[in-house]
Amino acid sequence: MIRVFVAVDLGERARRELERLIQKLSSKRWLVRWEKPEKLHLTLFFVGWTEEDMVSRVVEAVTEGAKSIVPFSIRLGYLGVFPDYLKPRVVWLGIKGDQQELVRLRRQVAGALVSRGFPDEKRGWAPHLTIGRMQTDVRFRAQKELGRQLQKLDVGAFSELSLIDRVVIYQSILHPQGSEYQKISEVPLS
Repeated sequence: MIRVFVAVDLGERARRELERLIQKLSSKRWLVRWEKPEKLHLTLFFVGWTEEDMVSRVVEAVTEGAKSIVPFSIRLGYLGVFPDYLKPRVVWLGIKGDQQELVRLRRQVAGALVSRGFPDEKRGWAPHLTIGRMQTDVRFRAQKELGRQLQKLDVGAFSELSLIDRVVIYQSILHPQGSEYQKISEVPLS
C-alpha cells in the first residue's frame, strides 16, 4: 500500500517568493512547523492509502478529468488559518488568479476519481497552500495569541504567477521527521 495524492505545483519563481515569506515567518519563533518550500503544492484530491496496482486507475482518472482543461495561471494570495484564529492549527495561503479554472480542474479530477471508486473527502475543498502547522501540545493561550498575531499580519502582495500546465500524482512517504513526496506521474493539460 502507498499513500497517494493529486496536486498542482507552483512555478519556480513563485516558490522562491514563498521561500522568502517562510524565512520571514520562521524568524518570529512562533510555535509553528513551517513547510519546506520545495514540498509545497496545491492538493486537488487526497486519494490516501491505496494498493500500488490501483495507481494506474488514478492516472487514468486524472487524465480524463484534466483533458478539457487548458493551462492557466494562479498567484498566491492572503494568509489564513484552519479551523479559525481562536485556535489555529494550520497556516495557509489563499489563491488568486484564474480560480474558476482551478476549481473546474479540481471538480473534474475529483469526479473522475470518485466515479472509479476513490472516495472524496467529507469536508469541502477550498483552494489553499498549507505553509505551516501548529506544533503539537501547545496550550490554548499560546494558540490564541498566535491566531491574534497571524490575523493582523500583512504578508504583502505576491507578484509571481504560476503557470498551471500539468497535474501531478504524488506518493507521500511518512517518516518520523516529516513526509517526503515522490512524483509518480504527471498529466499535462491540453
